[in-house]
Amino acid sequence: MLPTSLPTPTPTPMPTRAAHPYQRIEDHPSGYPRFAALISSHPSFFVFRRFAAIRARMILHKQDHISELEKQLQQVDYDETMPIQRSSYRMDANSERRALFEQLDTAIAQYDDLCQRTRQALAAKLAAPRDIQNLNQWVDGFGCIAPSETEYLAHKRDLMALGPAEADDFLKTVNHKVVDAIIWLSRILGRDFRDDYSSDPDVHIFSERLIKTVSRSVLAIFASSFLLIPIVILTLSNNLATRLAVVLISNAVFVFVVSVLAEAKMGELFMAGAAYAAVMIVYISGTN
Repeated sequence: MLPTSLPTPTPTPMPTRAAHPYQRIEDHPSGYPRFAALISSHPSFFVFRRFAAIRARMILHKQDHISELEKQLQQVDYDETMPIQRSSYRMDANSERRALFEQLDTAIAQYDDLCQRTRQALAAKLAAPRDIQNLNQWVDGFGCIAPSETEYLAHKRDLMALGPAEADDFLKTVNHKVVDAIIWLSRILGRDFRDDYSSDPDVHIFSERLIKTVSRSVLAIFASSFLLIPIVILTLSNNLATRLAVVLISNAVFVFVVSVLAEAKMGELFMAGAAYAAVMIVYISGTN
């Protein structure tokens, strides 16, 4: 005898974060899941090819296609047997010309779209050599991605950084030096300052807030020292010629540093140099 009702099957529980706690890079399955986890762990790892040469060829191809359509349109206009049709779009019954306009509309729209996307790709900064090296070291160390699919990292001149751009290159260099210093300090003190992104002792990912705070503190000390050292020398020296030499040298160094670090325009450099020199001259006048 068949039962009047079947037992209700127990539903299979859906996987939850507790069942698959992808908290660290190594918690992800090997292969692209783990590689993507590494890339997403820090903006500096968002390094990809811009395919500049391919984009140039595609633009050239579409440009030539539009040029050919343009010549065809010119020939149709020249061969027109009813000149009035060239004088009124409403009265133009030339089907060949109308077809060419539709083709041109589509071709130019694609051309404009490709040019706009290429402009965005070219506007991205080149990837820093250090960031490329970090990715290469990780890929070589884990070997979880097919070598042929990581060859893109060898195109160093074609790699763009999609992460947020630093305020300037000098600040990025300081950030790198700070990271090296924190790694060295961690080994000396036996303390781990890393964010909990990876359990691999060779993967060093620090808090961006920590790096920026330390870097700006170092820059603040450097800037203060750079501005105050000439004043200390002027205070200790009673020789007017020595004081003037200090003003000239410090002003030249100040303008040079501002031009290199801030990438300032010529007018801004002139104003900054004039203001710095004025402060030094006023200080000399006040201490004589």
